[in-house]
Amino acid sequence: MPRTLGFRLLAMAPVVALLSLLPLASAAQWLDVPDANAPRLPNGEVDLEAPPPRLASGRVDLQGVWMPDDNRYIRDLALDIGDDNVPYQPWARRLFDERKDGLHSREDPDAHCLPQGVPKLGYVSYPWKLIETPASVVMLYETFTFWRQIFTDGRTVDPTAKPAWMGYSTGRWDGDTLVVTTAGFNGKSWLDQLGRPTTDRLRVTERLTRTHYGHMRIDVTIDDPGAYTAAGRSPPARLGAARVHLRREQQGHRELARRRWGGGADERRGGADERVSRVSGEHRSIARASSSSH
Repeated sequence: MPRTLGFRLLAMAPVVALLSLLPLASAAQWLDVPDANAPRLPNGEVDLEAPPPRLASGRVDLQGVWMPDDNRYIRDLALDIGDDNVPYQPWARRLFDERKDGLHSREDPDAHCLPQGVPKLGYVSYPWKLIETPASVVMLYETFTFWRQIFTDGRTVDPTAKPAWMGYSTGRWDGDTLVVTTAGFNGKSWLDQLGRPTTDRLRVTERLTRTHYGHMRIDVTIDDPGAYTAAGRSPPARLGAARVHLRREQQGHRELARRRWGGGADERRGGADERVSRVSGEHRSIARASSSSH
């Protein structure tokens, strides 16, 4: 099931990211944030359509804080090709039919704060940060504070390694594209919220290409012969990248932080117990909303 994901750049390291879904603004956490020398338009806004930055080696630099443009695929991975074109194994077809009406959504691992797995984690419209080192690439996700490490030093996955929710990832460079192969899954994750199953034979290939300063494309191929008869072929989704108005976002974050966490004199007099109760209530509301969305 090939799939192309569109991502927009929220902030380029070392600039502190203005994460659009965080309750607190980055500016409230850091002072004297250095300028990243981002390309600018005549009006001073970041030019997201500018050519991608390059490292001293000449290769495109993928580093930065990224966020998907479209989160519809976290619910339905086959949104573009249609369910009739998904090459299920018979047992996987039956299991999906049982899950797709949402009555089993509480069984979705991420409903229990368990890892969402790959590639599902990448469809979530929450920011994640990509960091390169000489021997690896690290992805830090705001979602459940998950992380991935992708080794680029030539190692291979031990076939006897303990199966894992996120599998084991290795990467190689194909020109300016990072090709990531992940295997060694435990077969417990769902491919999407509708409940398409996986097995421990799942193998995911991701191709990360930074097309512009503010855009990244990730082509995903899913191959799980335990649950599907073929990897499948479908036209990739072409997703545009939304422009990020950093100043407007920053102001919005400050207002959100003030309303949610600043409180007033009456609330401050309520003491710590009242604030903890309020925050806990918000978390329960978020959990209920998340559960109902599955």
